[in-house]
Amino acid sequence: MILLSAQTYLSFFVVVSLIAVFISSVRSYRATRRKLIQIKQKLESDISVAQMMQSEQRISEFLKTNRLQPGVSIQIIADKLNIVEGGVQEDLTDRAWLSGPNENGKMTVVFKKGLSEEDYHFDFAHECGHLINGDPTPATRPEGYNKPQAEQLADYTGAALLMPFNKVCDFLDEHDYEKSSRRQKQILIRKLCDKYTVTEIIALRRIKEVYTLSLIHI
Repeated sequence: MILLSAQTYLSFFVVVSLIAVFISSVRSYRATRRKLIQIKQKLESDISVAQMMQSEQRISEFLKTNRLQPGVSIQIIADKLNIVEGGVQEDLTDRAWLSGPNENGKMTVVFKKGLSEEDYHFDFAHECGHLINGDPTPATRPEGYNKPQAEQLADYTGAALLMPFNKVCDFLDEHDYEKSSRRQKQILIRKLCDKYTVTEIIALRRIKEVYTLSLIHI
C-alpha cells in the first residue's frame, strides 16, 4: 500500500512536471514569436528603391561638396551641417530632437535619457539625415513603428552615413555573407555592429538595403 502511494505520488509529480514544461514552452514560444514580429516590424520600410537611390546620391553630393570620404565620423559630418550635440534632456519623450538654428546658425541635438551607445550614435546620424534630406527643423527621432515617411527616410540616410554602401557591400562580398551559415551570419552581423557602433536591427536593415541596391548596380 505504501509502495502504491509512492508510485501514485511519483506519477502525479511527473504529470505536473510535464504540464509545467508544456506551459513554459508555450510561453517561450509566444515570447519568441512576439520578438520575431517586433524584429520584422523594425526591418520593414515604406520607402522605395528610387528613394534609396536618391538618398545615396544626396549623401555622395554632400561628401563631395565638403571634401569628405565615405565613412567619415558622424561628428565631422554634423560639424559640416552646423549641428552640435546637446546631451540628455530629462523630459524628452522622443528619442532625439533637433532644434532650429540659433543666431549663429547652429542647431542642437538633445537625447532621451537612457539610450544605449548604439542608439545615441544612430539617433545623432538620424538627425543629420534630416538635414541632408532637406527636411525642415525642428525635427525628431520618434519611438515606435509605422513612422512618417520623412522619419523613415532620415533613418535610411542616417544608416547610410554610418554604414557606406560600398564599404558594407565589400564586407559582405569578402565574407560571402549570402552563402554563410546562420551562425556565421550572426558573427558577421556582430562584426558590423561593433565596427559601426549600431544595433543588430540597424545592421540587418542596412544589409537588406545594400543587397537591394546592389541588384541594380547603383
